[in-house]
Amino acid sequence: EMERAREEEGRRLEVLEQQRLEHGRAAEEQRLERERTEVQARDVQRTLEQAKLAERTAAERAAAEAAARTAEEARKRAAEEKTRKDAQEKVDGFLKTKGFKTISMPRTSCFSASYPLHVAVQENNAGLVYALLQSGADKNVKNSAGKTPLEA
Repeated sequence: EMERAREEEGRRLEVLEQQRLEHGRAAEEQRLERERTEVQARDVQRTLEQAKLAERTAAERAAAEAAARTAEEARKRAAEEKTRKDAQEKVDGFLKTKGFKTISMPRTSCFSASYPLHVAVQENNAGLVYALLQSGADKNVKNSAGKTPLEA
């Protein structure tokens, strides 16, 4: 009977050992599952952070590009305004020097009339011709001889 009790005790110890091993395996599997879940959560967090960074970077790039476009447009407007102002000053000086009142009124003398654009063309002054045209001079206006600036 003692032998039997020892065998039962041995089996009981084996069962306990088996249970302990199974419990250890289950605990290890739970630990590994927790680690996998944590790694996945970190991966998701990292992906979200990368997406936010990419979004911020894209927004910053778009803002910088918009600012650059705005600055370029302002620079172009300023250059155009300066060109227009310089042309107007050139035209005003020419009109005054040559005795014209406006770009559209002829200067008359001895039954002949000439327009500022005719005179600029005759003087072969391309810059002034351009400035007059930019200021609104009519390229089709005819002088007292019935000729346009190109024909004169």
